Amino acid sequence: MALLALFLLSIIVCAASAQEPCPVICTLDYRPVCATDGGETRTFGNACALRSENCLRRKNFRKLNDGECPK
Repeated sequence: MALLALFLLSIIVCAASAQEPCPVICTLDYRPVCATDGGETRTFGNACALRSENCLRRKNFRKLNDGECPK
């Protein structure tokens, strides 16, 4: 029984570590996207920059629209 529990735990750990890495290198193409996390609204340089921010900083920005956010 303990062996089965250890086996299941190792499968869970392997599955969790198999997640895709954060996109760290994004192109400098300026294709702005407006996004919000429910409190803050920000313009990101492109969709990759938005995904990178969410992944690296554990944020939850969601794209509102293409283009810069209104000021």
